[in-house]
Amino acid sequence: FLHQIYDSFWDLLDSLQSPFAMTLSSGLDGSSPGFHLFQSRQKGAEASVAGGAGYLVLRTGRGSLEKAMSGRRWTAQARNRQLARGLNVVGYPGGFPDGEDAEQLRRRSGAAFVVDSMAGEDGRGRFRIYVPGLTPSFPISEGKAYLLSVPRATVLTLPGCE
Repeated sequence: FLHQIYDSFWDLLDSLQSPFAMTLSSGLDGSSPGFHLFQSRQKGAEASVAGGAGYLVLRTGRGSLEKAMSGRRWTAQARNRQLARGLNVVGYPGGFPDGEDAEQLRRRSGAAFVVDSMAGEDGRGRFRIYVPGLTPSFPISEGKAYLLSVPRATVLTLPGCE
């Protein structure tokens, strides 16, 4: 859900007043696949926030928050994401074309479904899922992350708005 690069997860957590953030690693970079947790009180090894990656952030009891980020510009390479078979979390690092929706992201990635989060009427976060033929597509929103399930490893090239 970030537009620009933050130097570390710790900066991200401090800015969002969150106790933790998680990333979903594909394991393609040699790391173990699965969710990786970064806790605000467990600072140690530095971890950079990457362009085009998605982050799950908890803000218990604080309601939704929209936060503009600043930092270094995304590189052109951030538009190309290596997706592993199974679950992946992605964000749009360079904006997106007008009218972009979950169906376009699903087709581009080959995913079975696309999930995002949104504020419910009570202000609490809710998941929204798009499954072709079962649920309606939804518009892509600036600064959000999307959870995808792909049947095989592939490279996803995200559109940019230069």
